Amino acid sequence: LQKVHSQPSLWIQLSEWYAQSLNDQQYPYQSTHDAQRAQALQLPKVQTELDWLQQSVIPTDPPPRVVFCHNDVLAANILYSTTSNDETPQIQLIDFEYGGCNFASFDIANHWNEYAGGPPHDPHPRYDWFPTPAQQHTFVQHYLHQASVELMQSKQQQQPSLSPDESSSTNEMQPPTTIIPSLPTVDDLLLEIQGFVMVNHFYWGLWAVNQAKNEGCHEFDYMTYAIKRLEQYWVCKQNHGILARNSQT
Repeated sequence: LQKVHSQPSLWIQLSEWYAQSLNDQQYPYQSTHDAQRAQALQLPKVQTELDWLQQSVIPTDPPPRVVFCHNDVLAANILYSTTSNDETPQIQLIDFEYGGCNFASFDIANHWNEYAGGPPHDPHPRYDWFPTPAQQHTFVQHYLHQASVELMQSKQQQQPSLSPDESSSTNEMQPPTTIIPSLPTVDDLLLEIQGFVMVNHFYWGLWAVNQAKNEGCHEFDYMTYAIKRLEQYWVCKQNHGILARNSQT
């Protein structure tokens, strides 16, 4: 399974959704009003932004960690339950429709963007609900701690079991060592996630454009949602520029 699904799907999916969003002949809007609103998105310019994100914002050395991702961790897809006051709460994710091999940082960025809300209830996300810098830092600290624990456990499980004689002989030759795959620091992972926050706005913005074409905007205003997501992209890009300038001074 790892050999077949070892490459992240993000950029391929974005390319496919972007091509579909531009193809008005094969995928027309269902109303003139939606087609007019789509012009405000300036979709032909999106490719330049995607190229900039992939080539200049998302790190390549080392590249972001690739794992199996949910890709749609919004509140409605999280089950939180307890059976008694003394038991540790259980969290379970559901609805893996968009799940697949992807960047771990993208999955976290998507989850943070979902704090703002959106489909299927409100096409106007509230980005003042986005996690604060302190909340982001705490989240990443806990994430990296748990990831290191699980990587250590995985490494121990992969070590072959030895007979008592073999174990004694091995211990006499050299002390056992456990090599854990490297994880980013808190600051490095935060920087990665901030880049993927911008990518995520295009991910669901382009998705919403195509939903408007396929389903129309009668039951849910996908075009408004697409406009709001791309507007927030430009806000994030401006903030990214400020952060980059500050880091150089």
